[in-house]
Order: sequence, then structure tokens, then C-alpha cells
Amino acid sequence: MFCDNFVPSWLPKSPREMMVFLEKRIAQLAERYGGKVTIWDAVNEAFSNNRWFSKNISWTVTPQDYVYEVFKLAEKYFPNYTELCYNDGNYVSYMPYARDNSPVFLLAKNLQLRNVRLGGLGIQYHMFGPVDDHATNPQSHRYFDPYYHFKVLDQYGMLNIPLHMTETSFSTYAQLPRKKAEKLQADMLHHFYRLWFSIPNMRSIVLWNFADNTAFGSENRFQAGILDKDLNPKPAYEELDRLIHEEWHTETTVETDERGIADWNGFYGHYDMEITVGRTVIKEDFQLASDGCNEYRKDLV
Repeated sequence: MFCDNFVPSWLPKSPREMMVFLEKRIAQLAERYGGKVTIWDAVNEAFSNNRWFSKNISWTVTPQDYVYEVFKLAEKYFPNYTELCYNDGNYVSYMPYARDNSPVFLLAKNLQLRNVRLGGLGIQYHMFGPVDDHATNPQSHRYFDPYYHFKVLDQYGMLNIPLHMTETSFSTYAQLPRKKAEKLQADMLHHFYRLWFSIPNMRSIVLWNFADNTAFGSENRFQAGILDKDLNPKPAYEELDRLIHEEWHTETTVETDERGIADWNGFYGHYDMEITVGRTVIKEDFQLASDGCNEYRKDLV
């Protein structure tokens, strides 16, 4: 709903007057979409101070405590079941990890202590830059170190709110032969998506651009889509399809014991069940949830 990087030139120069415009905008969004869209990025990238579109508007146009103010406005207009998220880039979400002194963790904790309805945390993960940078930059090992990843995400897990990988990009590096670059992209997607999938509070993983040449501005040069520019599947697409429909897919057959009980394990989600009793086949829907007792009863007498 609000990103201070993109301040249009027609906004007033007074922070108080600007918040009046912002409240009107939030009220309009809530009236039109509040009952339909249940997850919102309330504030985006508060640690970025660049004036990309309006360099003539100073930093002071944004209120000192605007993250808190925007969340409180969103609470005022959006339904209670709406998940209001804070989102930021990997350069601040990942790289400056310092346990409970990590910047984004401190911001989120501060909002919680002030009774803000912080419903979720968005974390970006862009593997931008030439492939040589990852080999020479002394900080780059953090991008590839799974132990470091778990430390960062476990720290955010202490907030006890949903986590979302909101912007993920794995480059098809131009410095490598095309087939080798596409295989490397697929390998990175495989390992990172499996890691993120294992995090208990993780609720979603979002590709920043689905196809090449559809990213924001100059980011197209990294060719981070999992479809090529002609919408043909790349190896990364095939790998994601395999993860979703094979590795993270449960399909099983079980038999009841003498008490009529059958146990089985599966991934959380929606299931189509077939119950066979003699020649009778009963089809049912079942939801395996992470936040409740997963027990299904059927009286067949």
C-alpha cells in the first residue's frame, strides 16, 4: 500500500497533508478489495531512502514513524482477517543478520510491542549481479550457505507470524554458456525452494518474474524467468513442476484395522479421497491443515 521509494511529484510537501492522501487511498483499496484480497503488503522497503521518481521531494516528506502510521491506517479500514505484511529486500532482510538486533527483526518486533496487527513478513531474495561477483565478493557466501539461511529464517520465526518469500530471482547468467546457465538456475531453484519449503512458518514463495523480459526495468538483463522470452519452459520450470507435483505431492492407499482406523502421513493441503467398502466407492474432500487436529470420521453403517 505504501512504498516511500515511489513518491509522485503531485503529492504535497507536508508530511501531514501527504498522510491525508494516503489514508484516502487505503480507504479506497479496503472498500473495493478488502473482502476479496486477504494478504496485503502494507509497507514496502522502509530501509530504502532513494527518491526514484521524485528526487525533488526530500526524505522529510515521509513522517518519522510512517511504518507504524500506515499499519494503523490499514487496521482501521481492512477486515480483521486480512494479513497485513511488511516487506523488504535481501540486502537488509538477509545480509546484515545479527540475531535479535537484525534490522528487519527489530522493526517487526517494535511493531508487535506497539500492538500493531503485523500479520506477516515478506522477504526478498534476488540473485542479481554477474556470476563472477558471487565468487569474488567476500559477503556472497551468505547467499549460498544453508546454515546461514536457517539462522536468519529461524530468527524471523521467533516473531510467530507467517513468512513469505515475496520476490525470488535466480539468474540465467550471461557469462556462462546458455545450457550451463539454465542448468545452474534450475539447481539453485531446487536447493533454495526445498530449504524455504522446510521452514515451519513459511507460507508462500513468489517468483519475481515468471518469464524472461518481464521483470522490472534493468532487471531483465538477469533473465531470471523460468520461461524464456518466447514462453518456452526452461529447466527451472521443469524442476519447480517436479517439486510441486512429485516431491511435495502425497498419493497413498491405506487399509483400516479391526477398529476401523487408518493412519497416514501427507503434506498439508487439499486432498481428494476415495473410500472403498465392498463394492461401494465414496468420494470425499479432505483438508490436511497445519493448525488443527487432522482427523476424519465417516460412519459407514
